[in-house]
Order: sequence, then structure tokens, then C-alpha cells
Amino acid sequence: MTKNSTASATVNIVQGSCALLAALMLYSGVSKLLNYDRFADALAQSPFLHGRSLWLSYLLPPVEVSLAAFLLLGWQRSFFLYSYLYLMFSFTAYIFLMMHKAYYLPCACMGLVESIGWGAHLWLNIGIISLNLLAIFANKGKSNGVQNLAYTENYR
Repeated sequence: MTKNSTASATVNIVQGSCALLAALMLYSGVSKLLNYDRFADALAQSPFLHGRSLWLSYLLPPVEVSLAAFLLLGWQRSFFLYSYLYLMFSFTAYIFLMMHKAYYLPCACMGLVESIGWGAHLWLNIGIISLNLLAIFANKGKSNGVQNLAYTENYR
């Protein structure tokens, strides 16, 4: 493989991963907005979010939608890939904690994810984190995660 084809493949990995991650986060955020009352009620029932459920119910959907938008725009891609990773680690830790310590499991997930169950959701999140890590490693050393291929071809 030549340097240009390797660079092109790396750009495709980053852009494809970011598009998929953005689609997943956008779906999650919009589903919560469209079913806000159900989402807020489920958060309020969580045994681990006492006193935090109200502000989380207001904060999470717009954060998810904004994160998706910034990943698609490519602006400061590294920062937003790490922000996505932090959010996914937080969600995954919460799911793990709920599965192993909670006596009651209220589901605040919306859309297709609410139908898969807690164990499958944990594995789905682990898969998303893996994709996120792939995008972060493929993005290393690139300005905003997009390499100017015309510049690369002319000056290598």
C-alpha cells in the first residue's frame, strides 16, 4: 500500500467512524427529546441519580445532539471524539452499576435500544466505545481528523 492510499484509508476510517458515531448519538438525543417525559420519569426513578435526574434530563439530549453535529462538521474532531468517549464510558459505567447494584432497573433509553435489555445494551456500548477508540487512534496526528489529500500528494 502506498502512503497516499494509507492516508486515504485512514481518512475514510475516521470519517466513516465519526458518521456512524454521530448517527447513533443523534438518534439517542432526538429519541430522548421526542419522548422527553418518559425519559425524565425513568431518570427520576433511578436509584443512583437522586438530585441529579432533573438537570441530567435537561442536559443530556442537547449534549448528545450537539456532539453528533460537531463530529459531522469535523471541527476540533479530536476534542469531540474524546468527549464522546467520556460520555460513552459514563453511560457504560452507569449501565454496569445498575445491572450489578440496583434493585430496580428503570430504562431511560429510547427507541430501539430500550427493547434489547440491559446486558445487550452493555455490549452495544462496549462496541461503540471500540469504534470510538478506532476513530481516535486513526485520527492521531491529523488536523481536525481530515487530511488534505491534495496537499499530501503534491508534497510527499
